[in-house]
Amino acid sequence: MRLTLVVALLVTLGAATAHADTPAQILDRVAAAPDDAKVAARAIADLDAYIEAHPDDAEGPMTRAKIQSHVGKKEDAAASYELALRIDPKTPDADYNLAVVLLDLGRESDAVKHLEAAVVVNPKDVDAYYNLGQVHYNHQRYAKALAAWQKSLALAPGDFTSAKKIVQAYNGLGRDKDAAKARAVVVKLWKDSKDPGVQKLTEYVIDQFVVGDHAVMAYEPLPGNGAPVVFRFTVHGAGGAVTDAFAIEQAGKGYVVSRTRADGTRTELKVKLGKKLPGWKKLRATMQRAMRTALDAAP
Repeated sequence: MRLTLVVALLVTLGAATAHADTPAQILDRVAAAPDDAKVAARAIADLDAYIEAHPDDAEGPMTRAKIQSHVGKKEDAAASYELALRIDPKTPDADYNLAVVLLDLGRESDAVKHLEAAVVVNPKDVDAYYNLGQVHYNHQRYAKALAAWQKSLALAPGDFTSAKKIVQAYNGLGRDKDAAKARAVVVKLWKDSKDPGVQKLTEYVIDQFVVGDHAVMAYEPLPGNGAPVVFRFTVHGAGGAVTDAFAIEQAGKGYVVSRTRADGTRTELKVKLGKKLPGWKKLRATMQRAMRTALDAAP
């Protein structure tokens, strides 16, 4: 999830006055000393006073929320964004910024309505659609995730991140043929990308699922990478640490499934895949059973 907060703190906002008292000028002071806790605290206090004196101006709580978020006061920031929206429901970026803060606090259900409101206020907000898709995906609402990511990709046709998410949504829905077409789009975007971060990628996530108490990430190597690995699976335990890795590897005219433990020990599992791999929906089910058996077995 890309939690891009629309906060103009670390950019030049113009010269500050000696006794700044407008929200923009107060924000300017924090921008000039972004790591000074005392400056931030004074700015928040000044905004408290401004809000009391100007109760109908949404810019006051909006600016206070940005500074509170900047210094890590997420709950306070959420309350300030909510106040800005009560004053003016169409305050630019308020719904989106509030959603980002709520996501950071782990309040995904609350964030959804603000992401949905954000794309109504700004129908061209790529990040709002992207994050909305991720929240839906996290709750296995794959059709809604797909619709949101298709919108984010339509707004930014070269966005590799949105394109690979569409693959995940199709895989979640079990739509193998559509997923295959989406994977071709991902490969093309990767080959055509001018972004150094995308160019250096060797694989990408095509699915996420659960095996027992473990979260699993499924990866597909990009062309020219990973051989003999065809698909790779990382198993994550408590805290997100990788505890095991599984892979489907090409071996002669067929395929084998391997497991690599955290200590580097590699073993091949007794999984029959045949000479031709099935579609992803069936292959995922096969791997889920194989991983569950392996993980439940005695060390």
